[in-house]
Amino acid sequence: MEWDFTTSQVSIGEVDYKLEDFLRDLRVETDTNFPKYNDEQKERLFKLFYGVMYFKFNGHDGKEIGKTFNVDPEFVEIIVNENKANIEMLGAIIMNVFLKNLQDTNGMLSDAENLCLMNAGLRRFHTQHNL
Repeated sequence: MEWDFTTSQVSIGEVDYKLEDFLRDLRVETDTNFPKYNDEQKERLFKLFYGVMYFKFNGHDGKEIGKTFNVDPEFVEIIVNENKANIEMLGAIIMNVFLKNLQDTNGMLSDAENLCLMNAGLRRFHTQHNL
């Protein structure tokens, strides 16, 4: 995916690019890059790509991710290498959520409390979007 803004602009909230926007763009990219695949195959790839990026951002290695998604770790590494900018953007989006939580609570949250709040929001989002 390509953007006309930077990860820094997203992370500090200068540009309003949310997880919903990222998923929309990832879905378009998946559909565009795999035109001969049927809708079910594209959906599985979309979820795999997002899952690999999300787990990689969270510090998991290719072997762990491969085991989680039941795919060859070498395929995971291909996905990671082809999506480095996407992983960085996903990280910027998540960082923006973290910073907004601090702003919304006037800095009254500890980092641990903020992480719990952010993770709960991400779990809810993932459940709502069947990810």
